[in-house]
Amino acid sequence: MSIKLFIMTHKPFTPPSDPMYVPLHVGRANSADLGFLGDDTMDSISSDNPYFCELTGMYWLWKNYHDSDYIGICHYRRYLINEEGTLFTKSQLEKLLTEYDMITTKLLTLTQKQLNLH
Repeated sequence: MSIKLFIMTHKPFTPPSDPMYVPLHVGRANSADLGFLGDDTMDSISSDNPYFCELTGMYWLWKNYHDSDYIGICHYRRYLINEEGTLFTKSQLEKLLTEYDMITTKLLTLTQKQLNLH
């Protein structure tokens, strides 16, 4: 089973060493190259990144990336973590994907106070 998790970014950072995690430079058409895979090749809306943010990367993946059985995104370097509080490994995700079609965060209900709403 092939799995890739794309880390949306527009800033330099040190990505995880696990090759399952792939940095994707969103809005690269409008900025200096960070040295990561960019959303500005092939079928692309990279130049519209100021209006659509990470959706330019999601569009690029939808139209151009077909090399994995499963793909996912990490929104601007925010990672989905496992019950132990660490990054998921490929074997952990493979096990989950035998039971589920999609993996997302747990349901979380916040109060107005937690959201800092007045």
